[in-house]
Amino acid sequence: MGFDQKKARLLALAVAICTLLAIFAPSLIAPQGMDELGSPYLPPGPGHVLGTNDIGQDLLSELVFGARASLLVGLLSALIATAAGALAGALAGYFRGRTDALLMGLTDMFLAIPGLPLIIILAAFLGPGMGNIVFVISLLSWAPTARIIRSKVLELREQEFILNARCLGAGNLYLIFRHILPNTGDLILAKAILAAAAGMMAEAGLSFLGLGDPVSKSWGGMIHDAFSCGALTNGAYWWYLPPIFCLSLFVLAFSIISNAFLQANQNPSMSAGNYYGRNPSKAKEVDYSASPAPALLHFENHSVSFPQRTGDVVQAVQGLDLTVQTNEKIAVLGLSGSGKSLLLLSIIGVNLPKGNYSGRVLACGEDVRGMSQGELCHLRRSFAAYTPQGIGNGLNPVMKIEQQIMECIPRANKKNGQTAAELLARAGLDEPERTAGNYPHRLSGGMKEKVLAAMALASPAKIILADEPTKALDEDSCKAVTKAFASMKDRAMIAVTHDLNFARAVATRVLVLHQGRIVEDAPASVFFKNALHPFSLALLQAVAMEGWKLEEVNKAPSMEAQKQEACSFIRECPFAWEKCRNRPPLLNRGDQKIRCWRYAA
Repeated sequence: MGFDQKKARLLALAVAICTLLAIFAPSLIAPQGMDELGSPYLPPGPGHVLGTNDIGQDLLSELVFGARASLLVGLLSALIATAAGALAGALAGYFRGRTDALLMGLTDMFLAIPGLPLIIILAAFLGPGMGNIVFVISLLSWAPTARIIRSKVLELREQEFILNARCLGAGNLYLIFRHILPNTGDLILAKAILAAAAGMMAEAGLSFLGLGDPVSKSWGGMIHDAFSCGALTNGAYWWYLPPIFCLSLFVLAFSIISNAFLQANQNPSMSAGNYYGRNPSKAKEVDYSASPAPALLHFENHSVSFPQRTGDVVQAVQGLDLTVQTNEKIAVLGLSGSGKSLLLLSIIGVNLPKGNYSGRVLACGEDVRGMSQGELCHLRRSFAAYTPQGIGNGLNPVMKIEQQIMECIPRANKKNGQTAAELLARAGLDEPERTAGNYPHRLSGGMKEKVLAAMALASPAKIILADEPTKALDEDSCKAVTKAFASMKDRAMIAVTHDLNFARAVATRVLVLHQGRIVEDAPASVFFKNALHPFSLALLQAVAMEGWKLEEVNKAPSMEAQKQEACSFIRECPFAWEKCRNRPPLLNRGDQKIRCWRYAA
């Protein structure tokens, strides 16, 4: 935090103390009560520090009691307007589509209306009274906040920790109020402070025009009385200058404090995905604990493609067939861009924008693609636990580690006394109690990955979906994370990884993907001793080479290569022959499946 922001926080503390005293205890500050009268038009002196008004009231006391009315109107209108604007902006930015169009259309309409003239008209129509003034100011002040919060929510909804929470089964409203709005806290607070300053100015303007509350006199009411009673012509400057000065001072202080919070609100954006299953209707919960389907998970001709502006189509996953049994551990190997992460996201109904999805994904016999949003939330809570790739990007930056882990623990386990510290200890963290009380920014990359492993341990899910859990970690952290995942004996797992040590320690089965297709499927014990597909052999050789140059095994497929009905590895394969110009099927060879003509009968 910079020096200016420190001073701004001290200023905020001073303003808060003055505000609390003015609202709740003005009689402690005011030298006299408002019912005590003296000589009128007395100048400032020992008995009356700011003099008296036309009926002999002490102006310092009137200034103190006037602060109460001005600050109450400003703060109440700011609270209502900011809450309404933040909610509208959050709903528009999160749901987008028609909701966004409707709310932003309404917002633009209020932004286009000239505010001050309409405030004057409405205040005159509704009549005097603090409640009416607060209502009018709030009604015309929420739109700027909605527009700004929407922009922030559009950024936040694409971050990894939101995707992670969604993959854990969090519903839309829970995500908005628990994860998204808390991350806009500084921005909302800054807008609320500015709205309070604007509310005080609007109230002062209305009161100056005689539309204020005659019972609870504010600083604007003092200025109105001073000018209407001839203070300007009679030279009674002590009547109108103090409320003008106090009003200006508070507005300036609010502006400085708000600017400090706006400067602090600088968070980087991370890209993530969208979801399908947008049916908002109430859904029945699917019982994943007792399903007649023999397989835990089944892919049937699953394909994912992305249309390009040129009219071409990128085939990310092509015709994938896969069955996962209970407690089976699968390591998915392949180059970046081969469709590994898309495979995981498809299991929990999360997909990237503009993707075309076909085929079926069955979770305990239930088609994931046909589920409503409510059914998907239940699926993510009880069937699959997803840990995203990236060092800790799946952690909410404004929530403590303990809170995030406890979100994943079922109620029954909470009643049995299961704690976040116990799970962190199982994940290999040396100081679990201390870590549980920290925020993510205080943890190293390895510690964050162990926290994600602890969240997976906390989940009641039947299958763990891990996307490169050891990526960018040092050797010791890799070993600890590998040990944590290897300890999950009672559930299935699909782990996307480039780390062969992790695959050896954790997996019972290995899949190798190349350009969106399975090219080899084998038991882990067989694969690491006797891999058959030329790409698998090249992959193992590349990992064994110094430098870990995995991406040099193959170049990214060109659009022309994708259109060809040939083996995807034909350009680099040392065993390629004429028959490889036709795409091979997935062939059975003992316990292994290989997509290569060399092993055709």
